[in-house]
Amino acid sequence: MDSNIARGSYLSRLLGDSFSVRLARNSSVVPELTTVVPDIILIDIGFSMPGTINQFISTVRNDARLNQAIIAVLTDTGAGPLLLSALQAGANTYIIYPVASELLRITVEKLASLKDSSMEVTADWLTQASVIQMEEAKPHLYEDAFRRRFEEVVSKYIGDEIPSVQKISSEMAQSSATLVRWVKKLYGVTPKKYIMDHKLYVAEMMLRHRSGSVRDIAYKLGFHSVSYFCYLFKERYGSSPGSVLGKPRE
Repeated sequence: MDSNIARGSYLSRLLGDSFSVRLARNSSVVPELTTVVPDIILIDIGFSMPGTINQFISTVRNDARLNQAIIAVLTDTGAGPLLLSALQAGANTYIIYPVASELLRITVEKLASLKDSSMEVTADWLTQASVIQMEEAKPHLYEDAFRRRFEEVVSKYIGDEIPSVQKISSEMAQSSATLVRWVKKLYGVTPKKYIMDHKLYVAEMMLRHRSGSVRDIAYKLGFHSVSYFCYLFKERYGSSPGSVLGKPRE
């Protein structure tokens, strides 16, 4: 269940080779469960209404055909109350975004294998057996995963205008609020500020290596105004692009 189209599509692509994936928006999945009995249900609580989530989980848990399905909720660091509510309603475990693609895929496969095993599936056992040790992994694993993905997306736009926060968050399969919060936490600036600083850093490297004229470099990096590029560069580095270009290479 996922109301975020980008994230739903990402999950479908990631898991499609190993599973038959069905996407549903909020409670629209409930009627389908009369014909499809899932092994594992992923619910994105960042894009769903709490009442809808809890009602859906209760429906699954009270249905004799469905109550063995493993329910994992996708959350981010800002969804504490919603996460607690979902776990109390009957969800088995949780996965914190952002998460490395390979870890997410392995985690879902591991959870699905637990459902097929003869061992009794309980929330405590899932927490111990799952590859997600969230509280221990979060300080480094998810921050590293976010950095890699964010910087990868930023690099795509090095020669274009600075994309909107909505566009970046869509590519990263996250909400705009989550994106801004994580960028500020890890880099101390807004996403747009980070991208602009990165463009100016690349510009300085190009100027030092004489990779073109000031005009050429400005256009290569997506600036439509050379004068504006020069203004931003001098404000950032205290020297004009021309003076950096004219310095002897060290």
